[in-house]
Amino acid sequence: MRLEEQEQLVRNPSHVFIKRIFYPFKIIYSPQKTLLNIHNEKKLGILATLTLVILFAAISIVISQNLLESEYIADLLGNNPSQSFKNALTIFAAIMQVFLFFVNILLLTALIKIVLSIVKLKVKFRELLRFVIIAQSPVVLGLGIKYVLSDPSQYHIPVTSLAYLFSGLNMNQFLQIFLSKIELFNLWSLFLICLSLTIVTKQSLTKIVSILFPVTIIFNTLIELI
Repeated sequence: MRLEEQEQLVRNPSHVFIKRIFYPFKIIYSPQKTLLNIHNEKKLGILATLTLVILFAAISIVISQNLLESEYIADLLGNNPSQSFKNALTIFAAIMQVFLFFVNILLLTALIKIVLSIVKLKVKFRELLRFVIIAQSPVVLGLGIKYVLSDPSQYHIPVTSLAYLFSGLNMNQFLQIFLSKIELFNLWSLFLICLSLTIVTKQSLTKIVSILFPVTIIFNTLIELI
């Protein structure tokens, strides 16, 4: 961090808190600068994390409400369940989604930490966790896009998956199912994690990508299958 920026933060500490609120958005259009700021400040901040969680929870609530209106769920719930019961189910589903969101982040961070340790690249777990959290911004964006642009005619192929991207090609069923579990926005998220690790480890992006991409793609695909 430049000396002028440090002096500004000392004079106006509220500036840094306000700035961190926008990290989940800035990481989308200015990833290098945002990751450098997080690395230099050695802190992501609770506000940035909360912003991300609120966005994820809001999208999860909308998706859960839409799911409750589907015929399949309506049959499971029986005749005319009360609105308060539906609201409770929606909130419960959103809470569970947020919980699983954090579990996935912790598991992914632990996996990356293990892989980096094997190849003898030293990164502190807490610093790695900060980068993995902020790198979920594309995942949240992808969740919203998937909901808005979902194609009823290809419900088994998410619009944000590799399978949808190559849907015009002739693919066997196994390959189609496999590619449908690989989310484009997860790949974007993984790229951001790799980019952040180039800042910390001083290694090339090519080397970091070659180490992490195979392992984490398999991990994310397994999570999607579960």
